[in-house]
This record gives sequence, C-alpha cells and structure tokens, in this order.
Amino acid sequence: AVAKRFNSVVILTIPGTERTSLATSVTGIMGLQTKLNTTLLVTATGADASAALSELIAAIEAGLGEDVNQTTQADDNEFPEEPPLLSLDDATGNSLKGVKAAPGIAVGTLEYRHKELPSFPEQGININDETAQLNYAVSQTKKSLQQLVEKLAQDKLATQAEVFSAHLELLEDPAIINTAHANIQQGLSAAAAWHRAYSAEVKTLAAVESPLLRARASDIEDVGYRVMCNLLGIDDQTQSVAKNTVLVMKDITPSEVVSLDRENVVGIITTGGGSTSHAAILAGSLNIPYLVNVSESITKQAAGTRVILNANKGTVVLNPSDEDVVAFNNLQQALRDQLAQAKLDANKPAITTDGTVIEVAANVGSVDDAIAAEQAGADGIGLVRSEFLYLDRVSEPSLEEQTKVYQGILSGIGAQRSCIIRTLDVGGDKPLAYLPMAAEENPFLGERGIRVGLNRPHILRKQVRAIMNAASAGKPRIMFPMIASLEEFRAAKQLVLEEQKLADVTAIEIGIMIEVPSAALLADQFAKEVDFFSIGTNDLTQYTLAMDRGHPKLAAQVDALHPAVLRLIATTAKASVAQGKWTGICGSIASDVSAVPILIGLGVTELSASIPMLALVKEKVRSLDLADCRRLAQAALSKGTAAEVRALLD
Repeated sequence: AVAKRFNSVVILTIPGTERTSLATSVTGIMGLQTKLNTTLLVTATGADASAALSELIAAIEAGLGEDVNQTTQADDNEFPEEPPLLSLDDATGNSLKGVKAAPGIAVGTLEYRHKELPSFPEQGININDETAQLNYAVSQTKKSLQQLVEKLAQDKLATQAEVFSAHLELLEDPAIINTAHANIQQGLSAAAAWHRAYSAEVKTLAAVESPLLRARASDIEDVGYRVMCNLLGIDDQTQSVAKNTVLVMKDITPSEVVSLDRENVVGIITTGGGSTSHAAILAGSLNIPYLVNVSESITKQAAGTRVILNANKGTVVLNPSDEDVVAFNNLQQALRDQLAQAKLDANKPAITTDGTVIEVAANVGSVDDAIAAEQAGADGIGLVRSEFLYLDRVSEPSLEEQTKVYQGILSGIGAQRSCIIRTLDVGGDKPLAYLPMAAEENPFLGERGIRVGLNRPHILRKQVRAIMNAASAGKPRIMFPMIASLEEFRAAKQLVLEEQKLADVTAIEIGIMIEVPSAALLADQFAKEVDFFSIGTNDLTQYTLAMDRGHPKLAAQVDALHPAVLRLIATTAKASVAQGKWTGICGSIASDVSAVPILIGLGVTELSASIPMLALVKEKVRSLDLADCRRLAQAALSKGTAAEVRALLD
C-alpha cells in the first residue's frame, strides 16, 4: 500500500538469495518468506525514488502495522547464551475419518461440486480485444468482491471481510496482472493468459516452507477462479442446493464458504484442504461443520447418500439407518433441552447425592473467557492457556502486558475463586515467530512446554514475575506443562520460589500437568513435592498410545477413555490422596458428560471443562453417587479397549 503511493518502481530483495519481489506484489512479498530481523535490500527507481525509499524504509522499520516497538523489542527479544536451569549431561465399517477444520455435527445428504472450467482457446484473436476482455473481467471481479466486503461488514463479520479486502489487493498484484498482460502480448487469449499467470503464482506459493504461506495459495486460486468465471461467463455463485446438504469438494475457497446457502448447506467435506486455511476459519465463524482430508473413497458414494457428519470427532457415518437418524435428532433436541435446564442451576455447587463436592472449573484463553466463565457458573479456572499471550505476534509480551492480562483474568473469574495459570506451553509444533528454535524431526517429542522455560530461564522468570505482580487481584496457582521428571519440576519450582521471595507475596500453590506417562507412573514421588496435579488427557492419551491426535488416520483412536489412560489417571489420583493433595482433569474428556462418573470414581475431585459445557457437567455431578462411580470406574479399569469402556457407559 505504501509503495503504490509513488510512481517509482520499488524492488525488495533478500541479499545473498535469489528471492526478489516488487513492493506492490502481495504474492511476491509472501514468496520472500521474511521473518522478524530478516535483512531487506530496498531499491527504488524513478522520479520520486528518494521519497519512496525514505517512506518505505520508515514503514518497514515501524512494523508495517505490526507492534514492533523497538524499546520493548530490545528488552524482550534478546536471547543471550545462558546456562539452562536444568543441566543434564482409518476407515472402518460405514465410517470414514478426517481432520476437524470447523467444529459441529450435522445430518444431511451428500452433494458433489466440481470446479472444472470449460475449455477455452489458447490463442487470442486481437491483442487489444483480449486486453479489454481481461480488464473488464478484473473490474467485474473487483466490484463483486467489494460488494461482498460491504455485505460482510454490514453483517458484523469484520474479520471475514478482511479476507476479501486482501483478495482485492491480489487483483492489483503486478506479479499476476503484469504477467497476464505480457502473456496476451505474446498471443495468448485473455482466459489462457490469466489462467497461466495466477496458476504459476499458486504453484510457487504452494511450494514454500511455511505452512501458513502455503495455505494462502488457496486465496490466490480463489481470486483467479473468480476472474476466470467472469471471462468465461460462468455464474458460479448461483448454484442452488437441496435442504440439509453436506457439500463434498476436493477443496473449498474462502469466497465459496461465505457464498454458501447457509439455509441449506449443513456441513462441508473436502478430500484436500487444511485445518488452518482461511476457508476453515470462515466455516468455523459461520458455524458450519467442516472436515478436511477425508478419504477419496467418499467420492464413490452416490449423490444424495445420507450421512452423519461429526466434525468434532473427525468422522463421517455413511448411510445411517432411519433409526440412527431419528435417534441422533432426538438426542440433539434432548441435549438442547437439557442444557437450557442446566443453565438455570449453573451457579449452584456441584455436589454428589452423597455429599461429595466436585469443583467444576473452566478452561480459558483470554480475559473475555474468564469473564464468560464466571457468568457461566464456573467454580474457578482450572487452566489458563497462557500461550495466547505469546502467539501471533512479533515480539515477546512485556512484563507489564503480562501482568495486566493476568490481573484481568483473576478479576474476571472473581478474587474469591482459584485460577490455575499454566506457564508457557509452546515449542515443537507451536513455534514462536520471535524465538529462534531449530526445526525438529519429532516436534511432539522435542523442546516444548516446560523445556522451553528451562532452557531459556529469562522467559519463564518474566512470566512467573508477572503472575506474582498480579497475585493481589485473586487466587492464582502456577502449573508447569510437560513435566517428565522430578529434576525438571524441582528446577522450575526453585525459580518460582526465588521470584516469590523477591515479590514478597503469600505462598502460591505450584502444581504440574500430568500429560507424560513417566509423570503419572512417578505420581507417588511427585505428590510429595507438588501442591496439586491436573491431568492433561489430550497429550497423556497421545503419548500413552503413541498416536498423533491430529493424524487423519489415527485421530479417532486417540480416546482418553482407553483403559491404559484410565489406569494412569487412577495411579495419579491415588498418589495425590495418599499425600493429602488433589487431582483435577483439564483435558477435553472433562467436558464429556458421559465420562464424568468414571473420572469421579477414579478419585478426581476437580473437572476443568469448556465454558459451554460447565452447566451440563455440574448437572451430571449432582445426579451421581460416589460409591456407584467407584464401582463403575473399577469395571472400566478391567476392560481391554476404549470401545468396551464406552459401551459400559452406554
């Protein structure tokens, strides 16, 4: 946008590489693959080159809209060499699997949509005519996109509108426009010239290393396809669909998602695509269940085949019986009615029929979540995912910023309620843009969780200091993620004790997440030194079963009710009771109402659930007797598979 204000041609180059781009080319800039502190050579040629150079360099150094305050950056982004605190020399039956891109459940019939363009001539007839056709098609596409942006803004979907504002920029991208016009000059038709130009950019971007940038290739394809429709006279936005349609495509573009007939389309299935694409984000914001990477075998099903799409569990049930569908619909209605009733008692404590109190807390990831949790009846916060403070930014959050956020969370849930703040859980599969970390072959087994803080004490120390500074606003507890050994816990705890002494605050309870099998197996030793356990069943399950919970073929088998996982939960809870401590669960199984009896029966006394499920979990607890739960838990521990445990619950 800055470069467009000048007549000079501005070129961006990364010295020592062949990567170069016009400053006015969105796709070219993405292809540079710049990161924080990348050195750029900026070259301007033209009558106003000096002014262009001066303003562009100033804009780059100011962050181009990102917060890269130099003072904060110098203070927060220096990572000197320092000694670490710890120095140690599948488809089955009638069901298909996929990966959740947007949550939800739906019953509908399959409809297939293919985006195959009709044939078009390669050679143009007249350069002027072909150029005029291309210009007209681009202008019409701009008009339709602008109308879409305005409609989304009116519908209070500002974030979605931003996606298509970016698409408007792509239509002025010289890397595509100039190439298309050059192709016409060489004798190609407008359609062939445009198709070659944008397809080349899609291919280039799809090959870059960054998954985030690769996902943007679909945005270019989306814009390119829109122009092709205008060139070839295709009205692609008026395709009607039947009621309760589950759309099946190879992939879906952002504009196709927002253009869907949301009265009739109840779900989306794609055989390709990605769970982090703009299309996935848009589908989630529009409450459309969306499953990606489903087996190509789904395309062999006849159009009109009835399915139950369960994006939450990553499954598509083909040809369910009438009884299955009726049961599903009845269950959905019953759950809606049950939720409405449960919300009436959401602020009441969760006490079993025999008088056992179970704390039902919330998992949160922002100050707004904390406020919502209090309003939803949470007894406290069982997990603050503090990484929300660190991700999607170009510099580490300052001490002041962290302190303010923790104060907001503590105040949001209420000073009288406890709040467990998990220290930074990033690394491996969740890298920080501003933290230099080597690529890892097995990121889930690499430098993540507490290991980041142990190897970079300055990050952990700043976060702990911020929690201490905010302590007067409520009842914070500190919890370390990914603890695998006593040495790790002791090293991290020592840092907390040092900061606590400096801050002169009342002792803050310190606990660990049990998400590594070694920690569960040594729970009797840990229980002597920790104040509490909180079991992260999502990671504990994947590490126990050695199955990646995001794997398209294995994800459905990663079930926290697997007997092996239940035995580790039982071992942990028993060890905590022996030392007068307590065990909670903050993994997603705590939000599974059907699993609550087993978890309580295993000795868990705190459940930290998703905010929408708080009322239902509390209601379930009030219907239970502890003795019955213990008998059920023992029966579950004797089973051999997760399926057998779930059958027992049913």
